Amino acid sequence: MHVPFGSVHGRELTVTVNDKYGNLTAFNIWMPGRNYACRKSGGRWEAERQDNRLGRTAVVPIVYDRQMDRPFGRSRINRALMNLTDMAMRTMVRMEASAEFYSVPKIWFLGLNRESFSADTWTALVSNINAVSRDANGDIPTLQQVSQASMQPHGDMLETIAMLAAAETDIPAEQLGIRLSNPTSAEALAASENQLTRTANRQNRAFGRQLMNALGMAVQLRDNTAEPPDLTGIRPLWAPTREVSDAARADYYAKVAGVNSAWGDSDVGLAKLGLTAEELASFRAYQQRVRAQEHIDQIREQVAANRQGGSDGQSEPSSDIGRQAPAAGSDAGTTDQEVPERARDAGR
Repeated sequence: MHVPFGSVHGRELTVTVNDKYGNLTAFNIWMPGRNYACRKSGGRWEAERQDNRLGRTAVVPIVYDRQMDRPFGRSRINRALMNLTDMAMRTMVRMEASAEFYSVPKIWFLGLNRESFSADTWTALVSNINAVSRDANGDIPTLQQVSQASMQPHGDMLETIAMLAAAETDIPAEQLGIRLSNPTSAEALAASENQLTRTANRQNRAFGRQLMNALGMAVQLRDNTAEPPDLTGIRPLWAPTREVSDAARADYYAKVAGVNSAWGDSDVGLAKLGLTAEELASFRAYQQRVRAQEHIDQIREQVAANRQGGSDGQSEPSSDIGRQAPAAGSDAGTTDQEVPERARDAGR
């Protein structure tokens, strides 16, 4: 449990250990330039000081819906959602109790003595054949069965509670077990998740800044430096919060890459196509291998062409004085030992 007792960049307290009775037995205090690890041992408190060169509190708040008047944000599990959860639990309990009475028929006998019933009432209810004799006056008792209460109101109330919870949390009702009369299309489901995805994208931007702050603190603590590190070119990558079909991605990529081919082969364009970081790295390695193989094939073709020209007597003699002329059938300026070296250089 994290309990701030100062400003955002002031003092922070983190409860680390509680005993079985809920009493505090260990906590950490975070202060600018130093931290204290406090623990209770043998009835007395001990504190261990840890100094650093950050010059600020070594705590990064990762909060939801941070506001100016609420620097530590708020919880998505608010009081309204907790009340709806309690209401749903009470409805489930009433539904379970009603189900027990709903499974047993309710029968009334008019004009029948109590002595006519056997001690085992359950056997009489589940028996295939039952018989009731006439009364003392010779009249036949009247049998009436009262219809059971319907279970439908309980299900309707649960559906209403789920709809209220969906409105409170921006979660689609289909994700809470509510089945509509008509199947929901992909476009309708995406539209229902629009508010939730917008909230997730906004929070990812805020979480990304805090993750970069935490990374900078980690590098400073590792190197024990007072200056923040240069994290240029480093940024967090978040998975898409909204599912887009492959057909829609391909259509978008084809239209944009058709007017901007450089964008189509860039990391941004391939990421828009749906490639992950691992897939993008694998694709770039494959492209590099293909280019290296093409370069090697070009060198081989050039060497073969030069050899063919030398065998036809079209190669020009070397103009270097004192240099031995190449043998017939060999390259005019390239020896057999230089060809593998060029191929290795092209592969690099």
